[in-house]
Amino acid sequence: MGSDVSILSYLINNPDDYDVLHPVFKQSSFQFQNKGVQLVYECLKRCWDKSSRFPGVLDCKEQLSRVRGLKPEKLEIIYDLVELCYTGSYDEIDKDLILGRVMEPQRDALLEIIGAIDPWNFRAQSDMIRSKLDDLELLTNRDIGRVFDPFDDSLTLDIPTALNTYLGATIPTGWPKSDHLLEGGFRRGELVMPAALPGDGKSMSCISLTCNVARTMTQASEYGYHVYYCILDNTDQEVLAKTWANFLRIPTRRLDSEPTAPMKMIRAKELYGLKGRIIMRKWPRKSKTMADIRKDILLQQRRRGIQFSVVVIDYLDTVKPEGFHKENRHGLDSVTVGAAALAEELGVVVISPTQLHRAAKFIEIPDIDNLAEAFSKSWHAAVIFMILATKMERIQGKCRMYWPKTRRDAEKWLMGMMRNNLYQDFQEDPESDPFYVDDNNEEVRQHSKESKKKEQAQKVKTDPSIFEVGKTNNPMIV
Repeated sequence: MGSDVSILSYLINNPDDYDVLHPVFKQSSFQFQNKGVQLVYECLKRCWDKSSRFPGVLDCKEQLSRVRGLKPEKLEIIYDLVELCYTGSYDEIDKDLILGRVMEPQRDALLEIIGAIDPWNFRAQSDMIRSKLDDLELLTNRDIGRVFDPFDDSLTLDIPTALNTYLGATIPTGWPKSDHLLEGGFRRGELVMPAALPGDGKSMSCISLTCNVARTMTQASEYGYHVYYCILDNTDQEVLAKTWANFLRIPTRRLDSEPTAPMKMIRAKELYGLKGRIIMRKWPRKSKTMADIRKDILLQQRRRGIQFSVVVIDYLDTVKPEGFHKENRHGLDSVTVGAAALAEELGVVVISPTQLHRAAKFIEIPDIDNLAEAFSKSWHAAVIFMILATKMERIQGKCRMYWPKTRRDAEKWLMGMMRNNLYQDFQEDPESDPFYVDDNNEEVRQHSKESKKKEQAQKVKTDPSIFEVGKTNNPMIV
């Protein structure tokens, strides 16, 4: 009955909202579980239909006293309900969960949710109703846009602070040279799209960035950075094992046998405060749309009382597109638009890897037109970096990262990276400096020729005996 009273109390204390809520209750044939509450509601509704106002507490009691067939003791109970409704003696949380301010675009969805609730079987449907209330809250509290004035006095009174906030807070990647060229790291509201051929490290880059962000403590210590990791490609056990391999610096196959693993895990939790820092959600591939992922992100934030800074979706091509599309590239385009909109709406960095076209393995340095399936992906992504590696570089544990799009002053640079498969980690090569790429530059063509000569010189047989299980050093060329 508490939730029923909450609804009535909200209507009485917010009569301006009833003009919008009235069609919702009328069209859905909404009925309260408690018959006394239903009677009070009918009284309020009739009064509104006649005079577009709610009756006062005395008027309401007077109208209820004229209802035939009510025993005096029942009437006293209903009078008590009227007092509760008008005095607002109800739980504030229930009020926020059940109603909120209903906006016009969500009215149809709200009708569908309310119509699915059976008010006569409220207790048996408690779990279902709780989930419906979560959906209702997310529908009615969606941020549909922002309005701001660049000359607002609240921003310009403190000039240094205002200038510092115009670019927004950045989130470091954990790669110092790249962070310098990215002017501090990724910015909130950006869609970051790692791209690579199969097996070149798309998922590994997500895990490496997630762990780097969780280690970062540049924000206030009581908040830190929180990461929402959506798994659509790999198994949850695989991602968990690879994440802890990165934190503990222990290969995944030795996590359960390494004697130092328990103490390292305790130390990592104390050092980085990992509880609530990384939230992982596993779904089958192609089972959830961007709208479903957004809804779960908002739900996790509300239930845990945190604010996510980074959202990782592994990976873009496994998200279910909304609607039916005859061609796969059109579906991927809608998914990319949804991911970019999610980043802008929630003010987070969305990292979602995608595939490179198979023909890219025959190109020295692929560009953004080599993204698989949909060239329009590059329109919506704010930052794109590509993981490139030759066969010899894979053997040596090396690769290159090419940044063709960053929305920064620095763009189109190549960075040498060290790739560690045992620890699921990418690190910048300390002996490598950023190499700027320009298709019309003679320096680039000369660099391409030299790299091909080096690769040809290194194409020699390797000794199979050096590939020992558990060996961490790179194989020697003989």
